[in-house]
Amino acid sequence: MEDVASVDARADGADGYPAGPYGNALAATLDDLALEGFVNDARNAVSAEAPYGPYSFAALRAGGARYALVHTSGFL
Repeated sequence: MEDVASVDARADGADGYPAGPYGNALAATLDDLALEGFVNDARNAVSAEAPYGPYSFAALRAGGARYALVHTSGFL
């Protein structure tokens, strides 16, 4: 798994993640966000039982799944 800070080093699209421009409108490319949470790449268990750590949209894209559910929320 990658370090969250390494996401900025890939901003040129060298890792296969689409280069910008980025946006949030229909048909736009989302920026390669750095996330932290339960990473369930195997998709074989409840995510809360999966390892907790850094993740990114590039890692999600590299996983090869056609669809993904990314749930984000804040907590204290």
